[in-house]
Amino acid sequence: MGNIAVVSQSGAFGAFAFSLARARELGMSYWVTTGNEADIEFADCVQWLAQDPGTQVILGYMEGCRNVAKLERALQAARAAGKRVVITKVGRTASGSAAAAAHTGADTGDDAAYDALFRRHGVWRAGTVEELFTVGYAASVCPLPASARTGVLTVSGGVGVLIADEACSTGLDLAELPKAAQEALLREVPYAGPRNPVDITGQTLTTPGLLERTLANMLGHGDGQAGYAMLLFFPAAALLGATIARKVVDSLISAHACHPDRPLVVTGLMQPAYRHAFREAGVVVIDDPSAAVRALAALAFFAQASDAGHA
Repeated sequence: MGNIAVVSQSGAFGAFAFSLARARELGMSYWVTTGNEADIEFADCVQWLAQDPGTQVILGYMEGCRNVAKLERALQAARAAGKRVVITKVGRTASGSAAAAAHTGADTGDDAAYDALFRRHGVWRAGTVEELFTVGYAASVCPLPASARTGVLTVSGGVGVLIADEACSTGLDLAELPKAAQEALLREVPYAGPRNPVDITGQTLTTPGLLERTLANMLGHGDGQAGYAMLLFFPAAALLGATIARKVVDSLISAHACHPDRPLVVTGLMQPAYRHAFREAGVVVIDDPSAAVRALAALAFFAQASDAGHA
């Protein structure tokens, strides 16, 4: 059991989604397929799940909607109940619309109108199935951040550049680390990248306490200032070898325990044992850095939507 519900207008896609969820070890509260909706519609399921105490995240696969007003009421109810809704809406092109009509008889409608509808009601529109589940996973584990201010910590400058580009394109705020913290880092590692992304290089493997001090500076800045609202860490090879990997894992879990209100995401490949340790501690693990950035962007979007909904 878990707190993620899946609603699909395609039975085969729903079965595929179920298999993906099991492969990712995601617990589900409900799994529903509505087919051609001769009786129960997608919106009916969302409306019901909005009131279900065991469901925190609603993932949807949508081809079309016969009753937009009903769908809007359902999305309003989900937002009012604090649910995080992620939908993959297909039929964006003429070819996709024709395929949907042949599949379930769905009228996919005006894609721009759906975009506006989703934004209005705090729904994150996932462009791919991978994104649907990645965002759903992060939303099911992480608290909502206080802002879009995101700290990126890496031991690879190249991956830092990749993450920075993706973060800017999704609207995350990569504010610089305060000058005092930058200067402190450069005193330890003169060739570090101290701004944000913060690149502590491979020295994290050989300098005792470097990772812990940097995490403390980024999550609390070490000068009384509030730290970043979210943190993304790319450890590169640090979690591939056994010698120092456990120390890295323990340091990150400890930092998360000190700041449980901040989403902490680790991105990159690692051994299953470390992945399991992170998941048990509530630290999200996402293999692909770009996907990890989009997950954080979605959390910031949900937080902003929640604030707007209570304004």
